[in-house]
Amino acid sequence: MHTLQITNPGTGRKCSVRTWNIDPHAILEDLKAGRGSREISWALLEESTDDMAAEMDGDCSANNFSLSVFENALDWRLGSAVIWFLNLARQHHKLPKPFQVAVNRAGDVFIIGSTSRVYIAA
Repeated sequence: MHTLQITNPGTGRKCSVRTWNIDPHAILEDLKAGRGSREISWALLEESTDDMAAEMDGDCSANNFSLSVFENALDWRLGSAVIWFLNLARQHHKLPKPFQVAVNRAGDVFIIGSTSRVYIAA
């Protein structure tokens, strides 16, 4: 996980997001093995446990990442966004190149494509 500045396509404003790299082939293997969006989300969030522990001292989600994960139901939403993007690409009979899933402080989830185009996850 790392932090990145993007332009929110919904508002046109710059915002800071936390991003995770996604390998589409690995996600498809997980889906074939019967794993769902929650398992995919937890696999991504496991990478962030050190950052969560380092930011545990705040009492609101704006400055406490682990509380933000809980309040914004990121244990479901990250995986759902990844699966949504893969299904969208598969409708066109394509598999996307490696991409990133991102989340801002408000809990909005974004997909950052290989060409750096930002999509709001449905």
